[in-house]
Formats: sequence, C-alpha cells, structure tokens
Amino acid sequence: MQSTTSETGAWGTWPRAIGIAGVIGVGTALGYYCYTRNCAANPEKTKEITLSADDWKKQGNAWFKEKNYTKALECFQKAIEAVGEDSELKSLCYQNCAAVYDIQGDLKSCVNACTEALNINPRYVKALHRRSKCYNKLAAHRESLEDELAACAVEKKPLSAAHCHEILTANAVSAVDERRAKNYRVPISPSRVQTWAYYTFEHDPVISLMKTVTLEDENRLFAECFEKVQNGEVNDLLDLVLPETQKEDSPFLFEALLFAARLNLYHGCLEESHKFVNRCEKLWLNAGEDQKKKWVDHRIAALIMSLELSRDANVRKSLVAEAVALDKTNRDIHIAQALLSLESDNDFEAALTSFEKAKDDQSDGNHCVSCHILFIRGLVAFISSNMAGINDAVLKMESYAEQFGDAYPLVHMFLGRLYSMVDAKDQAIGHFNKAEKRMGSWAELALLKASMELAGQESSTEHSKAIQLLESVIRLDPNYGPTYSVLARVYMQAGEYQKAIEAFDKGLALTSNMQNFFIMNMERIMLGKSLEVSKRLDIPADQVVEIIMGSNRSGGL
Repeated sequence: MQSTTSETGAWGTWPRAIGIAGVIGVGTALGYYCYTRNCAANPEKTKEITLSADDWKKQGNAWFKEKNYTKALECFQKAIEAVGEDSELKSLCYQNCAAVYDIQGDLKSCVNACTEALNINPRYVKALHRRSKCYNKLAAHRESLEDELAACAVEKKPLSAAHCHEILTANAVSAVDERRAKNYRVPISPSRVQTWAYYTFEHDPVISLMKTVTLEDENRLFAECFEKVQNGEVNDLLDLVLPETQKEDSPFLFEALLFAARLNLYHGCLEESHKFVNRCEKLWLNAGEDQKKKWVDHRIAALIMSLELSRDANVRKSLVAEAVALDKTNRDIHIAQALLSLESDNDFEAALTSFEKAKDDQSDGNHCVSCHILFIRGLVAFISSNMAGINDAVLKMESYAEQFGDAYPLVHMFLGRLYSMVDAKDQAIGHFNKAEKRMGSWAELALLKASMELAGQESSTEHSKAIQLLESVIRLDPNYGPTYSVLARVYMQAGEYQKAIEAFDKGLALTSNMQNFFIMNMERIMLGKSLEVSKRLDIPADQVVEIIMGSNRSGGL
C-alpha cells in the first residue's frame, strides 16, 4: 500500500518518526544524566557559570569560616575577576585575600593585596591596619607607622595602642642607631661642660688638674681649657686636647685621654669616645702597683666614662662594683650612676638609691648630693600626687638654698622646677632669677624660665611672644638642642607645621644625648607622618595633627 502525504507528513511514515524521536529522547536523557553526575561531583563548576561577584565573595566567606583558606582564596580571586571594574566590592575582596595571606604567613602577598584594596579605597581602615602590621613584621617600620597613623586619622582616634607604640619606638630606635653610626661631632652646649666642671664630680682628675694649674705651669694646656670652659668656648676643646693624646710619654696622658673621651661623648661621637676609654684601660693594665695607687681616681673616672657609654645593665653593675672596690669613699661613681638613671632610664628609684649611697660620705660637698636627692624625691612625690611629699622636699630645699645657694646655684634651679610643677609661677621665676645671677649664660635655665613664663599660652599673640622669647634663648646658646624642641611645639600650636619640622631637625642635629634624641625624634616622626597622611587622604592638616599628636600639639609649654 502506498503512503499518502497525510499519512507520512514531513517525517515520512509514523514508525520512522517514532524511531527518530526515540533516539533523540534517549540521547537527551543520557546527556542530562552525565551532566548531573558531573555537577554532583563538581558543584563549583556548576556555579561558575551563574555566580556573580557577590556570590563568589559569599562562597569565599563560607570557605573562610570553615578554615579552608585555599578554597576561600580561589573564590575571592574569582570575585575580583567577576567585578570587572574598581568598586567597593572589589576593594573588599582584595582585603579578604589579604586576610587569607595573613593567616598563611605570606606577608608580602598580604601587603600587595592590601595595597590593591587601598588603591581603590585609600581610607579602608581594616586594610590600613592589616598592612601596617605586616609592614612591621617585615621591619618596614616607617611604612607601618604611616599606615597606622592614616587609620587613626580616618577613625578620628588618637595614637594609643600598644602596637602603635611598638612601631613608633622601632622608628625612633632605628634613627638613634643611625645617629650612632654616623659618629659626627654635634656642637656642644657650654652649659653641659660647665655642669660637669663645676657641679657634678668631686674626684675627677681632669677637673682637679684644670682648676689647680695656671697658664705659667708646664701643663698649661689644661689651664687654657679651663679658661675656655669658663668663657663658654667649648667646641674647640677637643682640637686642643687631641695632640696631647698622641704623646705617649706625656705625664698628663691619662688626663688627656679622659678629657678626649668625655668631649667625644658630649659631641655625640660615641665610637671615638670608646676608643679613648680603651686606651685608658691599657694604661691602667700596664701600670705598676705604685702607679696604680696614684691613678685610683683616674681609673674610677675611666669606669664612669664606660658607665655612661654602656647600654647593658649587667655591664653597668660590674663597672660600679669595680669602682667601689677601688675606693669606697669616692662618691663620683654613685653620682654618675644616679644621673644616668635619670637621664637615660627615667628611673627615679634607682637614682635615689645611688644618690643615697653617695651621701654616705660626709664630705664638704655633700650638700650637692642632698639637693639632688631632695629634687628627685619631689619629682617622685609629684608623679604620685603626694602633695605632702612635694611640700617636704620644697621646704628642705629652701633651707639648702639659704645656706648653699651662692656656691651651688643649681639648688635654685631645682627649686624653680619643683615650684613650676605645682604651678607656683612667682616662686618658680623667683628662684630661676636667683640661679641666673650665677648661671646667666646657661640655656637650660633660660629655657626653664621661658617655659614657666609662657605656660598655658595658646593664642596667636601669645605664640608670637613665645617664639620671640625662645629665639632669645637660642641667641644665648644656639647649640642647646632642647630649646628647638620647645620651639617646634610652639610652631605646632600655631599651625606652622613646616617651621615646626625645621625646628625639630635643628634640635636633633644638636642633640648628643641619645635619650633626648630618641624622644625628640619620636615627635618629629609623628608630625612628619601626620602631614604625609593629610596629603595622602586629603584631610586638613590641622585635623590630622590634632588627632595624632593630641596634647603634644595643643598643650602648653
């Protein structure tokens, strides 16, 4: 029977159409079966076709919570690819990648991921904090500090965390080490040498020699040096003394070496100072017993120099023990130890203990040590808010001032400082004026007096007055570094930040005391970085400095 068009249609006969349909159906079913099997085994591939950037991020977060950091990182990277253009989501995903790298210990990749996030959003606080910590671990302390300060500026929170203190300290310490390595001669403030020569040590052989010889004596060199000390001409002393240190047969070689060591210390040339101390050590070791008996004070003076140069507590302890074993009546070693505890360690209790040991010897100069003791007790009482203790120290020091103020004008300076701490302005200035009669050229005294007169002044007119007064102190002694530090703070209060930077830099160049250098440099770093953050984040400089510097900017002198 022949087929008709109606029977076959376009497909031909019905059986043929059914056969073809059956093949297609089976193929489709088989393909779907294989597809679903594959999807069940690889669910991520299924989602890859349809997931958005936000979906990839959410999936990465899920893997992150399960601590599958490899999968999490892959998802975050897929999200970054899916975003296509810079956006808040892309910045967030880079930060998430950084979190993974941080956990994995890949610090450099963490820094790079944070940088990508910050390139999109410079005020992304979490990325700033994370990159700061990574930089710190990589010993990139300056970069670490800048990121931490930027986070503070964005959050409007002051710099106070332990981590911030750590990186600030690391920055300042590296600067101190750099200064030590340079070993260049910092100009000396005359008052520093004069304090040593007049009011510090009793048994120092160099001071004794300078005060006893005359310009007609064989050792007139030391008479010339003392004349220069009296006139405040201290910055050419080292050049005068150095030729004497080259004369191995000089009867005053030990004194010359000690003087050169001390002058190098004051100039900030610590390595050179060590060299001269080592030569003193050799002289002592090679001397006969009779000569050593004559050189006991010389040896103790050399040990004091080693004490001032050392940063190791155990070494300091052994130096003191050796000096005491040589001569228990020599108080200079205890005085030196006390002053070191104050200047380098800010350890008042240790200073008191050392001064008390020095006080055991009831010599004519004992009132000098007693004044130091009372001053430190007053400081400790002030720190602990013990007004009775402050009053006791002041009353006793007033008695000392009446008895020994003319011979030992530092007692008036100490009293002025104690009065200034309790805001007794008139009494403070009164004692500063009394000290000034004998110590008129001392920049430290002039600065204390200026600070007292200007305390609490913050208006623009008062800033102008403060700057003029501080400039007069600088004219009195242009080599006294702390004056520039105070001037820098006044400029900060006035909002003249570039001038503040310049003042800090000048002060740092003139500061040989490493503790003072450390503190001043921390302030300089904070101000400089604050200005960099202001520019980087387009935040007004006043706002950033106020947040980061806090009381260092807005407080009184």
